[in-house]
Amino acid sequence: MLHSRCYSRQPHSSHESPCGVAVIDEKNRRIEVRDKALRNLPPVVIQNRSRVEHLNLDGNLLTENALNMPVFPRLKSLSLQRNKIRDISRLLEFIKERCPRLESLSLMGNPGWPLARAGMIDKRYSIYRKQTECYLPHLLFIDSLPTTREINSRELALIDFFVQVHQSIPTVIAHRL
Repeated sequence: MLHSRCYSRQPHSSHESPCGVAVIDEKNRRIEVRDKALRNLPPVVIQNRSRVEHLNLDGNLLTENALNMPVFPRLKSLSLQRNKIRDISRLLEFIKERCPRLESLSLMGNPGWPLARAGMIDKRYSIYRKQTECYLPHLLFIDSLPTTREINSRELALIDFFVQVHQSIPTVIAHRL
């Protein structure tokens, strides 16, 4: 299973927010609000938007509309795994406008996320990654994997191989029947 490259571990010097919703480091650069069934960004996130660099909102009930958010000028990593995001394009529009320094984005486990089946990257996922890279050119990681700007030619060939193998599997099975 892939794990997010976005900040997801509690920092050594962290504390819980006064309302008990978020884990925040001393300088408010890392905020983690996981598995709280939130439908909107909590006030602690909005209040610290000018300082936060790593934001983990995994396992909530956030949709792309809940993320029509204020500007996060320093945000470098954003993890939104296992939420209720269906319209990835709309979310990417919000992110492009409001997160100018974003380097890492993880959307795994959302209804609109094109699943990689059985550990292989299928064509839909490849298209999603390429479109996301074009739309957000500063990204270095998408779903914990380096963007093609960061992937060497050998890794790129391996990804292409998995896409081709995945597409040919139904043909091989059909010929055996």
